[in-house]
Amino acid sequence: MKTLPTPVRALLQSLFGHAVDPPLTENEQRQLLELADRTHCTLYLTGGNAKNAERRKRLWAAYDEAAATLKSTPAAVRKIFEETLVNNQATTDVDGTTPPIDTTDVDGPPPSE
Repeated sequence: MKTLPTPVRALLQSLFGHAVDPPLTENEQRQLLELADRTHCTLYLTGGNAKNAERRKRLWAAYDEAAATLKSTPAAVRKIFEETLVNNQATTDVDGTTPPIDTTDVDGPPPSE
C-alpha cells in the first residue's frame, strides 16, 4: 500500500484537528503551507495559529450575516441576485483583464459599522 506524501498527510491531520504526527521538518512545513495555499485550505489549518482562528471566526460571521440577509430577502430579489452572480462570475476591467483582489485588510480587524 502506498503512503500519502508528508504534506498531504499533515494537511489532513491538521484539517481534522489532530496534531501533525510525526512533527514536520522546516522543508515539510513549507511544502504543507504551499499545498494548503494551492487547495485554499490555509484558513482551516489548526495548531494554535491565532490569526487563522480570528480569520475563520470573521469568515463564519460574514457567512451567517449573508445567510440571515438572504433569508429575509423576498424570493424575487434573491432570484435576480443569483442570476447576476451566475452571469458575472468573473468581473473584468475595461481592457478585459481581471482586477487584482484587494487584500489590504486580510490581517486587520473587521470593518466597524
